[in-house]
Amino acid sequence: MLLTVETSTISNQFARLMREQFLCRVITFGIVAWNEKQKSRTSTRTIFSGNLSGMENYRLAAALFKNRWQQVAAKRNEPERYFVTTFSTRELIADNIAGGEVWYQNIADYMTRKETREQLFFERKELGRMVEEAKFDNERERLFIKVCHESWRRRLGKLGERATRENANFSSLVRKEAERWRTSLARCKNAETLRETVVDFWSRGGANEMLQGDGLMSLWPLFGEKTWRTAKDLALLALVSYQPQSREEGNITTLQKILWKNEVHTTVSAEAIRWALRYFWQRSKGKESVNRRWNEETAEHEWQDQTWKSWTSNDEVERSQPTFIDDDAMGFMLAEAASTDGNDTLDSLKDEKKKLDEEFKQLSKAEQKEAGGKSLKERIKLLNDQIKVMSQGTTDKRRGALEVTRAISLAPFAGDITFNAKSGKKTNVSLYGTEVHATRYQYGIALTPDSLREPTRVLDVIDAITGLSEVAGNQSRFLYDFAPESIVFRWAEDFAFLHEGVKATAENLKQQVRKDLGI
Repeated sequence: MLLTVETSTISNQFARLMREQFLCRVITFGIVAWNEKQKSRTSTRTIFSGNLSGMENYRLAAALFKNRWQQVAAKRNEPERYFVTTFSTRELIADNIAGGEVWYQNIADYMTRKETREQLFFERKELGRMVEEAKFDNERERLFIKVCHESWRRRLGKLGERATRENANFSSLVRKEAERWRTSLARCKNAETLRETVVDFWSRGGANEMLQGDGLMSLWPLFGEKTWRTAKDLALLALVSYQPQSREEGNITTLQKILWKNEVHTTVSAEAIRWALRYFWQRSKGKESVNRRWNEETAEHEWQDQTWKSWTSNDEVERSQPTFIDDDAMGFMLAEAASTDGNDTLDSLKDEKKKLDEEFKQLSKAEQKEAGGKSLKERIKLLNDQIKVMSQGTTDKRRGALEVTRAISLAPFAGDITFNAKSGKKTNVSLYGTEVHATRYQYGIALTPDSLREPTRVLDVIDAITGLSEVAGNQSRFLYDFAPESIVFRWAEDFAFLHEGVKATAENLKQQVRKDLGI
């Protein structure tokens, strides 16, 4: 096919000189599977001048993917030698252009074969330049690749964060994630599965500015029944052509983001806020006030009562014991699997059932229908039901009386990143970046005091919300002061209306609570 492309170039040159149509006939020879001892004709093609499109892309590929001489140093028993390194990508591009296809056509087939797939990854630098400089039939194809690149960059940031947090090998995590994405794309056999795979990949990267506005709609035609294979090739091309902006690019601590009113905003999860509320009570009311308390020295949670006896026990004395404020306000869930090993009661029931089964089998059909046989059968059924119940797990849970929503930034995220370096011995992840956002957050809460075992704890909830200090996100580097600058309280039977005559301040609200609760 390289010969076909070169012949087209020569035909065009002759046509310009002779000022008329010019054609050449190309016959290629090579080794075929059915006759490896001699070269056979492999293809025949007639080239008309000016009829082969994509020549600009081939000339670009020929310049980027030049054959290179490689030197092998001399060894003790071997002299110095040289060999030529060729590029699989140039072969792919030449075949496509000679066949009248787009230059990246059927890259999915190349990615299914291990040998050519590895070669393409070695050529990713040149492929990246090809994607940047090549001509596409429609610019939405280039946009599709850029969206995938941006999603992959953000995904690498999360993997870098994970590598730092778990002291894992960043390169290994990236290889596994890239292979997972490649195999997911390779399994796509229709437009629907491809849409699901690509959209899932984009969502894992977080909010993408290039998909805002008309960005997503401009890409949607690529997921049609007639064009999904093109989208599949573009997605794999994006994977193999991605160029890290720096060696440490993947090691970036990211902020959680959502797309709100067509703009990217940072967000803090409700769980992070709930954690901070619990930590406020631990520091202000003492460690004994909360069930799940935070140990600063070990950076782990410690439980005072992991079975929640004062809530779940059948013993009235234990149920009457004082409860912890975090269990009362935020709830809990205790899920226990069946405990069958070493359970004497369950074992005795199984033994009894086994004996009765053998006894029932010894009866004749007529005896089984008599009163004694029917009674025995009922006894076996009862034992079977008891064994089934004891073999199943149990779940005790309490829904939290305090509801907390996700916090959303009031100002859109501008994409600011600070760069730092860890102290001590330097490695490939010593440099790291942190996304930062100077903003205010808005979030809401809801609480029904009657749902609390101790309704007066609503005052402790108000104190925690109005005095909330730092809120840690999904990593230790994110600490944000959540002490509210302004707060709006509603205290009424129907939360759509303010309580008449009450000014919405924290102190007045607490006075109203004390009045309504009679304390």
